[in-house]
Amino acid sequence: MIDFYCIHKEGDEESQAPLNDALRSGKQFNINIIAHPGVYSDIENLMSREGLYINRAGAHKITRRGRGVLGCFLSHYFLWKKCIEENKPIGVMEYDAVFIRKLPENILNEFNDYLNLDYTRHLHLGPKSPGGEYVNQIELNKVAPHSVNRLQEKMKGGRHLFKYINANHIKGAFGYIIKPSGAKKIVEASKLNGILPADVQPNLAYCEVFYTNPSIVMLNPKGLTGRFGGSHTNHDRTT
Repeated sequence: MIDFYCIHKEGDEESQAPLNDALRSGKQFNINIIAHPGVYSDIENLMSREGLYINRAGAHKITRRGRGVLGCFLSHYFLWKKCIEENKPIGVMEYDAVFIRKLPENILNEFNDYLNLDYTRHLHLGPKSPGGEYVNQIELNKVAPHSVNRLQEKMKGGRHLFKYINANHIKGAFGYIIKPSGAKKIVEASKLNGILPADVQPNLAYCEVFYTNPSIVMLNPKGLTGRFGGSHTNHDRTT
């Protein structure tokens, strides 16, 4: 149906095992995942070439999370450009995410612009949740019917663009589908308003945002070693 590009650090031994998990999870559900090298160097030159700068109002979201957030943003940004250039929807995931259920056949007809595939993480049901909720959620998701929902505004637009953006995005960009219409809007907004983290940039000020319920992609949970035929230790994330 569509290709998914899995962002990873090329040649990095530590991230190879979770990347393999990601690729195997796609095969399990007949989804084509392509390993895609991310941006980990030459960041300033790439930003200059693309005419990008850090959003001043949201600069703290980048500086407090370390320099890697810029490389992460650029890794997604160049895939957004690829989506525009090829004029077709693409899927994007990060190396430490896995598919936990198949994509519905009509999924591309159910949203405009941008579809986040793991709203569960936005609700803070992640690997660190007490009581094993994250693992239980995976088991439930395997059989639950899916729906696609439009992200609802948490506050209305006003003078302060960043406050609106910060209230109206979905946390986590490790699994999503983007259409050329959405990619074009986000790329143009990035040049106009500046860089924010990769998961903040797709927001209701810039494009139409949708999400699946339950999740189709999730972070590869610590403790589920070998679930997709591989094992790995804890590793650093880029978003």
